[in-house]
Amino acid sequence: AAAPRAAAASDATLWTVSTRGFETTCKAPELDAALARAASVKATLTATAPAHITTGADWYAASGAAEAVDRFLTTRLEYVIAREPFDGGNVVELRYDSREVQLAQLWRRHQFERADACKKVVTLGQLATLGATLNKYDHVGMDTLRRGFSVQHPLSTKGWYMADHDANFCGAARGRWECFFLPWNNCGTHGKVEAALQGPTSAAASKLLGSSSAFSGRALVAVEENDAEVFLCDRKEPSHAKCPPHTNAHGSSSKLVFPGGAGEHWDSDRRLALLHKALWHRPAFRLRRAIALEKRPFADDTSLVDAQSTGKCAFVYMRHGDKLYDRWVRTHKTRSFVVDFHRYAAEAVALLEGLFHTGGPYQLLALSDDGDVREDAQNLGPSVKARVAPATGIVSAHCRREGMDNLLKPVPRNVSCSSKSGERLSGHFRRGPRELARIYASLELSAPCDAVVHNYESSFVRVLYRDACARRAGKCPYTFSFGNARSPMDEKADERLGRTCTQPPTPEAVRKEFSFAARSCVPPAPVLPGISYWGDAAAAFFGRMEREASSEPVAATDKVAR
Repeated sequence: AAAPRAAAASDATLWTVSTRGFETTCKAPELDAALARAASVKATLTATAPAHITTGADWYAASGAAEAVDRFLTTRLEYVIAREPFDGGNVVELRYDSREVQLAQLWRRHQFERADACKKVVTLGQLATLGATLNKYDHVGMDTLRRGFSVQHPLSTKGWYMADHDANFCGAARGRWECFFLPWNNCGTHGKVEAALQGPTSAAASKLLGSSSAFSGRALVAVEENDAEVFLCDRKEPSHAKCPPHTNAHGSSSKLVFPGGAGEHWDSDRRLALLHKALWHRPAFRLRRAIALEKRPFADDTSLVDAQSTGKCAFVYMRHGDKLYDRWVRTHKTRSFVVDFHRYAAEAVALLEGLFHTGGPYQLLALSDDGDVREDAQNLGPSVKARVAPATGIVSAHCRREGMDNLLKPVPRNVSCSSKSGERLSGHFRRGPRELARIYASLELSAPCDAVVHNYESSFVRVLYRDACARRAGKCPYTFSFGNARSPMDEKADERLGRTCTQPPTPEAVRKEFSFAARSCVPPAPVLPGISYWGDAAAAFFGRMEREASSEPVAATDKVAR
């Protein structure tokens, strides 16, 4: 009798994995293998933990189950987490997305299953700002694929502002990419590069494993008979000749990875969105846990969910920060960013009213590095309800660095800038894994919105747009950009609305120094309540310059980014 009792006690700790016509049990660390067996059914999978082990705040990760789920997901882009114990409960539900089966097969074959998948891998050294990092890996990654090499995830996160500032977040995975995202291959490149520290390319290997700022370019890791050599690919490096050609060279193998139509460019928006999904839509369990925490305050917001399902939701991203500094306005030509939030909201309403004809009230999800949005979002009138996304900043754009506030002089706002240096100034990036989680939570929450208002001159905005297209299975949201550069969906929105949107004619001398003002449309967007702090400041400064240059030739242009 003792043997059956012992077996029953042991069974009580087992997870139950089930899907259509299949059910099995397993221990937590073996969950990946059980899920893999169930995946042959090609349907949604559930894994249920016994209730008695679900005690404590971190039982799911501590049991080894979360890591096992990561191992299962690493090679299976066709499965998406629908719910997880980080959201509450004791169930992991993995939704089978039939729309992503082809992408998953292509990615798995190229990155994981080819016999020579690990012979030559290409990675990047420096991890810069998040937008720049994602954008660079998207483009370099696509170029890597078209040449038949494998894309290698970063080998180190040491010194990266998104990885530091929280010593406990990663635990044993501190300094490793796998703390934040699932690996892009199973090549064990980190260990091979560590071994290369004893070989002829030790200097290059040391740079690649060092701080994320030690080396900024591409690197090739080539393996022959289990011995790795590291070649840095900057043109100034002696090993440059051993690296794959740069992006301006010919190559067509990307058509074998992500097939496309005749004439489609190797780095088309569609292909970049597919690769972006494979690289960046796979957060590891530590980051998923933090994302779930950031999304929790939105769990009961039925108005946002209802608006997203009825064509009444728009995502508004307003980039201020250092774009309003003197140096940026003059050197980087950021004049079109000098726009107040109520104008962003008005353009969002114009898109929703004109495209979907659903009537208000409309729901906006607002993301900005300008903390003033938190107040402005509450004062748009009865027809527009706005809520700030988790990654919205806390510092007012009025708190600029000393010496960077001489060109634009808005009416003072009743805000507190606690110091003239440090984190309390606009333009400083918030840091650490929690900020990364806030950004990802914002992206996940905003993806179902059918309209987006932004400024496509920002490199981060281009990543946000690509991210939304990827999360929406290629059905990109309609957009409006205040900047001279426009997303492809800007043009389509204008065509459907029967409107013309341009930047105002500008004297050539002013255009050369500061570029164009923000775009506006005919017929115009509705007027929403709000104080024009930055708009009035821009009108005063640039208006005077344009009047003085009024006798000079006038420039006018409008372009769509391809």
